[in-house]
Order: sequence, then structure tokens, then C-alpha cells
Amino acid sequence: MVNVPGFRALARNRDFTLLWWGDTVSELGAKVTGFAFPLVTYAVTGSVVAAAWVEAAFLLGWVGTLLPGGVIADRVDRQRLMRNASALGLLAAASLAVSAGLDALTLPHLMLAALAMGCANGLMDPAQASAIRTIVDQDDLPTALSQVQARQHVASLAGGPLGGVLYTMSRWLPFAVDAVVMPSRSLP
Repeated sequence: MVNVPGFRALARNRDFTLLWWGDTVSELGAKVTGFAFPLVTYAVTGSVVAAAWVEAAFLLGWVGTLLPGGVIADRVDRQRLMRNASALGLLAAASLAVSAGLDALTLPHLMLAALAMGCANGLMDPAQASAIRTIVDQDDLPTALSQVQARQHVASLAGGPLGGVLYTMSRWLPFAVDAVVMPSRSLP
């Protein structure tokens, strides 16, 4: 039987705790935005197909940068990479919030922002996964990875409803919330 260290030992790891909380908040923001993207696109264009194209742009950016992001994460300072990717996502989300607030959103803007946010996630994900392995002791790694998985599932469950609530308040609010929480993903 394998002895899995408790959560208390891992909670004393300051770098992991900062990374975990920052990524939890940011992941929730990303799920809020992911839920709101097709709603906002449909509201702007009246086209379900356009909403699908915006989602496809996000996924294309994410998938297209995931593999190169892993290579880059192995060759550069991960914290800097995470901060730069976070800044890209922040700029894209903030541009959407401002444009939506001014009622000036367009389909090309939505697609470009979705692509940029997908690229940011594609660069961030491998850097974050690699960072965990460098800031957590080998004995604590199973517990750390289980906490990361739990965080992702909770954010997925809560992000849609929260995105819907924010969208009903205002079209720009989901993007503004994501822009505010985006920098927390690169805390340690």
C-alpha cells in the first residue's frame, strides 16, 4: 500500500499554495469566459455558426500552442512564460470587456480575442504543469496533482452558472471578471 502524504504537509509549501490558489481563481475566470463567449457572440451576430467559429478559434489557439508551449516551458523561465501568457489573456479579456461595455463588439474582434486567449492557455498549461513538479517534493506530488485535478473540476462545475449570472447582469461583465483574475494564475 502506498502512503500518500496528507494535505497539511502540502499546505505548508508556500509556492504550491500560491500557484494553486492563483490558478484556481484564474481557471474559474476562464470557465466564466468560456461560457460567455458563445452567448455574447450570438447576441452580437444572431448566428449560431458565428458562435461556433469563435469557440473554434479559442480551441485552435489552445491546441496550436500546447505542444510548442511545452517545449518553450522546458527552455525558458517558467514564471516569466506564465506571466507573459497571463498578460496576453488579460489584454484579450480586457479588450472584450471594454468593447462590450461600449457596445462595439464585432465578430472579428471576438474571434481574435478567442484565438489570443486560447494561445495564452496553450502556453500557460504546460508551464504550470512543469512548475508543479519543480516546487513540490516527489513525495507530495500525487497529492498536489490530485488537488490540481479537483480544482479543474470544481472550476468547470461553477464556471458555467457563474458565467450565466454575470452575463445576465451585463455582456461585458464575464470578460471583466476574467481580466481581473487572469494575473493570479502566475503568482509564485
